[in-house]
Amino acid sequence: MNDFAPLGGVWWRADDPSRKLAGSLHRDNGWWRLELVGELTYQRSATYGYAMELPPVLHGAAHGRVFTLRHTRFLGSRGPTWPPAVYDGADLIEELQSTQTWGAFDLLESIHATESTLYQFASFSLSGLEWFWQYSGIRGRFNVDSKNEYVTPTKTEVSVREGYRVSVEALTTSRRGLRSSGFEERVVVRVSKDGGFTIVDLEEKVIGPLRALLTICLGQRVDSFGLEIFPLDEMLANPRSTVTVNPNITPASSVWQRNPQFEVFTSASPQVDVATLISRWIDLTAEISSPAYVLENRQPSELQQSVVHVVNAAEALHHYLHSSEDENKDTAEKVRNLLAEHNMFNSKKRRDIRDTLIRRIKLEDRLRALVYECGDEHFASWLVNGDADQWAYVAAKARNVLAHGLHTDLGLETDFAAQTAVLETTRVVLMARLLTLCGVPADSGLFARDGRFLAVLHQQLAEWRELATKLGRQEE
Repeated sequence: MNDFAPLGGVWWRADDPSRKLAGSLHRDNGWWRLELVGELTYQRSATYGYAMELPPVLHGAAHGRVFTLRHTRFLGSRGPTWPPAVYDGADLIEELQSTQTWGAFDLLESIHATESTLYQFASFSLSGLEWFWQYSGIRGRFNVDSKNEYVTPTKTEVSVREGYRVSVEALTTSRRGLRSSGFEERVVVRVSKDGGFTIVDLEEKVIGPLRALLTICLGQRVDSFGLEIFPLDEMLANPRSTVTVNPNITPASSVWQRNPQFEVFTSASPQVDVATLISRWIDLTAEISSPAYVLENRQPSELQQSVVHVVNAAEALHHYLHSSEDENKDTAEKVRNLLAEHNMFNSKKRRDIRDTLIRRIKLEDRLRALVYECGDEHFASWLVNGDADQWAYVAAKARNVLAHGLHTDLGLETDFAAQTAVLETTRVVLMARLLTLCGVPADSGLFARDGRFLAVLHQQLAEWRELATKLGRQEE
């Protein structure tokens, strides 16, 4: 929903406040568009027009309020031809005949900020959050006509790395008129940290991971909205100093379309400890973020690219969990250093000798291990129909073929059915491993209720044993 009316004011670069230009701010298709009269300085290639500097932060002032535009993007400019146009016999100022257009992802109201500005508190919402965190003081307790008093549900609060405190809680609003009354709960996430955090840190370490977690748990696109942040420097002097990010803008996904087939890994399931899930998830994604964001998959891509990305993410997760299992690493490095001290061989040969001494885990073995590490052998067998070894071989083969543009006699590089089976099966294996790492028990029965796992369980796109044999796998 977009309730933002075009806003006229004065705008300038945060790093060059001496040059201010009149302009109007608009909201278009999920972006902010700033139309300026005149041009702000911007370094770009004279030949190709490519940006040759980091996107600047823009500041503005309008109607007694101040604003900041973040994640800006130069969209283009228009100016006069030479010589300058003449109107009524007088030369016009060339600069005033130029216009410039900028785009931006975020608008901050009530502050002139930079990317290094520190904040102490933040509050935001996520689409679908009320179905992930289903605790309520209304359901079964509150009735406006009864004498029962509303009891606020206990918030879920966790402390995670780097001193962040994150809570999920219910806030209430009420209204009462002559002939109407209403009472509503809404669920928000609140974040605080002693010493403060930047908005970039907030996005990367809390908002992004939680958005990915809800996307995975609910099986639908999730967006953040309603972000309010409180500057660190002004907290004590002015406790009401609230900065609103993207005011009056809510994404279409905030109107949540329920799909109970995917609402399994939520607080409604007794086997899910939401506090443990959130704290472990945030800590895990701080160490390795690619698996979570590949599963979130906010940007569509071609099938072959998706296969490569998801198998790479599975490999990265296993490597993170078992990096110490590359055997003889320390010994091999000592051998390389010893050869260097005695000037034996060139540097490339010494590296080759070191790598030969290290027993590296093959991709196929890493993928197979992820399946069995999700739970017991029964769960692993259920997850891939008892064909974990064969699936791992085909998935590893597919990644290598597609990533390097190789050819197979079987035509795996053009077999879209097999590629789809590899993609979706690897996605659920990766999802299962991430969730079990964060406290969801494999034997809880939850996975067997989730539509994505059931779809893979009954897939008919690829028969793993037959496909692995045709691709050259030798049965042990």
